[in-house]
Amino acid sequence: MDILIKNGIIVNADKSIRADLRISKRKIVEIGTSLVPVPDKWKIIDAGNKFIFPGGIEHRMALLYTYGVLTNKISLNRFVDLVSTRPDKTFGLFPKKGEISVGYDADLVIWDPGKENIISAKTHHQNCDINIYEGFKTQGATGQLPVPAALVAEYSYSINTGEFSIGD
Repeated sequence: MDILIKNGIIVNADKSIRADLRISKRKIVEIGTSLVPVPDKWKIIDAGNKFIFPGGIEHRMALLYTYGVLTNKISLNRFVDLVSTRPDKTFGLFPKKGEISVGYDADLVIWDPGKENIISAKTHHQNCDINIYEGFKTQGATGQLPVPAALVAEYSYSINTGEFSIGD
């Protein structure tokens, strides 16, 4: 089933655009301003004017957004470059990941810039009982994810080939 993410602001390292995007077979296949869904064949996610980023990691994104973007130390595009594009380039995943573009893997995050949180070891997803950021207040967090969590857990990485894959 295709997924259509509507009403979002797509943010890459080099630019931001207000657009919809369509995912098919876990790849971004179309980006446009007025994509029309096929009823009963596409799942529709309304991003509600939130940001759509290439994927990222738990607290790093909220901390850098709060203490970097919101304090005007870095731009939103630089933020995406630091949390998504550069790590994917470093690990040899670019150009399949790290950018939102047709043909790229649909490894995306819908970012809610207004969500407030306090970091705590009691609520994080890491396998440890302490957190060096305990008590830090953050603003901005992941919202709805277009790829179901069950599928995200099936990602695997091959040391021999350097390829990521996802189970079917």
